[in-house]
Amino acid sequence: MDNAPVGRPSEVKVQVDASPAVTVRTTYSVLCGNVVADGSPTYYGAPGQTPLTEMLTIPNGPPTECRINLLADKSAPSKMTVTLLMRSKQR
Repeated sequence: MDNAPVGRPSEVKVQVDASPAVTVRTTYSVLCGNVVADGSPTYYGAPGQTPLTEMLTIPNGPPTECRINLLADKSAPSKMTVTLLMRSKQR
């Protein structure tokens, strides 16, 4: 997934399913605020067997929107589905 815009989330998790099951590793960055001026660290998830669910680290930032870049690498050929689940902050 490349630069998927979401409202300012309180938490985001990724679910990775594959058939047949494989080992996957996620790499992601989350940018909240000014896409051009602000930097965005890259986070590396621990390798795990599918189905895999992982909470993403959301940086502090303005209460506008965030952009998420997510990569899921698999250890062998497999049909894979990656799902982002978001919970919004309540006002």
